[in-house]
Amino acid sequence: MLDINRIRQNMFIIQQLARRDKRRENASTSLGQVWQILNPFINMMVLVVLFSTIFKTDSFVNYPLYICTGTLIYEFFLLGTNGCMHSLVSNRQFLIKTTIDKNIYVLVKIYVALINLFFSLIIYAGMMIWFKIPFRFINLLVIVDVALFSVFVLGVGKILAVIYVNFADIDYLYKIITLFIFYGTAIFYKPERLTPVLQVVMSWNPIYIGIAIARQLLIDGIFPSIHLWMKLGFYAFVFYLLGSLIFNKMTEDIVAKL
Repeated sequence: MLDINRIRQNMFIIQQLARRDKRRENASTSLGQVWQILNPFINMMVLVVLFSTIFKTDSFVNYPLYICTGTLIYEFFLLGTNGCMHSLVSNRQFLIKTTIDKNIYVLVKIYVALINLFFSLIIYAGMMIWFKIPFRFINLLVIVDVALFSVFVLGVGKILAVIYVNFADIDYLYKIITLFIFYGTAIFYKPERLTPVLQVVMSWNPIYIGIAIARQLLIDGIFPSIHLWMKLGFYAFVFYLLGSLIFNKMTEDIVAKL
């Protein structure tokens, strides 16, 4: 499905471009990387304070972890897709002056998002200890969840990258779209609170599916239903295929429009 050989052959370039991007992002702040790692946990604390009373969280088991798992996956989606969207325009000089495979620029953004997620998961592990959630072998399957979700994010990111080159206003529209996604993905509430129709809609939300799998693996310590895995795999395959087709088809015109 993915061109693994392309990634392996260009891993050094991906790492170097990722380091450059991190230096650029952190140049104007003293804490730099720390803010991006802590962001999901800051959001978690705000949401816990705001909604613990509204949703009567006595019925929730480990409500802070419930929210934190959702914000981790959502922040990964947000960082990855936003990064991919701007990846071609922000690297216009490289695109014009070099022959580096254009796919590398979007892969760099996914790589950076994965690094942030990795460090956030270390803090998350500390929270599991604090809330006395036992570590189980099944927790490791979250790697599969993240891998499939990353392919989905990459596919969405490729589509956004092409759209942004041709229509820069998508940047503002996407902020509105992601706001709807945030409130419509059961990050701080249970889907059972929705109407039956909305529950069905939620069950096909790819971001929610990634979150639901992670919650079951990490908090509940159970194997998610095969239907959840199949849905996530379906979204990963379809969006990566669609994103790659659009991205590769528009490649020749991209440089001319930058």
